[in-house]
Amino acid sequence: MKASLEDIDISFFEKLFVNWATIPETLYHAIKSSVTRDKYYGQTVSERFGSIWNGKIRKYKLLLRKKQQHKEIPLIIRDACKESPCGFTRLLLADYFQ
Repeated sequence: MKASLEDIDISFFEKLFVNWATIPETLYHAIKSSVTRDKYYGQTVSERFGSIWNGKIRKYKLLLRKKQQHKEIPLIIRDACKESPCGFTRLLLADYFQ
């Protein structure tokens, strides 16, 4: 049986570390949304920040679940994580802190 993501506990430190780039990303997406008038145009800054914050935590928990299932993070996922600074941060945390 698959454990739900809510069953995976992570510390406040991990949440902060995973979200190191949330403030600049929130600003970037707010500006981009204003220019392109995309479907997120009506979001408030706090809604946008919360969505990005929670999305990064969810991705980290998914990575931890893969590690639990396979005893290590599969190579294809490792390679995908290395393509962005935030993904690489999640990979480092999953490798060394869980």
